[in-house]
Parts: sequence; structure tokens; C-alpha cells
Amino acid sequence: MENEDFQDKRKNDNLVSSRFLVFKLLDKEYGIPLLQVREVMALRETTFIPQSALYFKGILNIRGEIVAIMDLRLKLKLASSLQSNESSIVILDFSHFSIGVIVDSIDSVIGFNQDEINPAPNVEQKIETNFILGIANKDKRIILLLNMGKIFNCEDAITLDQKAS
Repeated sequence: MENEDFQDKRKNDNLVSSRFLVFKLLDKEYGIPLLQVREVMALRETTFIPQSALYFKGILNIRGEIVAIMDLRLKLKLASSLQSNESSIVILDFSHFSIGVIVDSIDSVIGFNQDEINPAPNVEQKIETNFILGIANKDKRIILLLNMGKIFNCEDAITLDQKAS
């Protein structure tokens, strides 16, 4: 049953022979579906918004559009660290808004075949894993594929809407 659910998820999430932007956080590799990525830019200073969640780093004006910027490490509850000259902002497009996420470094764009993507492992029920599209295994590399739409919750959407107003 679980394997059938993953097969359906692969079809629904376009995981069959898909391309991903691969990046690093704390020397671990993650992937975002390339179709969600609008652009990648060098890290730059943002305008801080008081009383925001810790992972909201501020907003940027990108060609006339105000885009909220999040530190993906903090959003995923990973250890924080200083940004480097390799740190980048990935601008993601969703149906009703765009958002930027700060990553440690950009690696490459990689295409995965269906047989290279495995379901997320079953872990403790207390740990949310619905934001994991799958685990890619290619050329002895393990890459966690993220569903960015599920990483952002309703509270984030409300905050983004308020910042855009």
C-alpha cells in the first residue's frame, strides 16, 4: 500500500524523470523541483521586518516585486551559521506568491529517473516528513528532494500576505 501511494505521489508531483536544482545546507544536499525556481541570485541585504519569525530574514524588491526572504536552515530547524560568499537566494514561484530562500551554496541542476528516487523513510510519528518528495540516489550521492509548498505553512502564507499589503 505504501509503495503504491509513493508511485501515485511520483506521478502527481512530476517525479518521473524530473530535474531539480541541487543545493547544500550544512554540507548535505537537497533538491527543489526546477519548475518552481524562478531565479538564483547572490546573497544580498534584506529589509528587516520587526516581529517576524526568526527564519524570516526580511524582504527584497526584485524588479518591482516585494519578495519575502527566508533562511531555509532555520525554517527546517537546522543549525544556523554565518553566510559565506557561496550563499545564495533561490526565488521560488508558487501560484499566488513568490518567496526567496537562503541556501549555503548551489551545486547543479540534476535530472533523476524514476528508479533513482525512493520514498521518504518512515520515522517517528512526531516528525513531519510530508515536505519530503523523495530521496534521490545518484552516483553515490544522496539528495533529499523537498516539496517547498509543504515546507511553508498557513502561518507563513498569512505573514507573506501581510508583508505584500
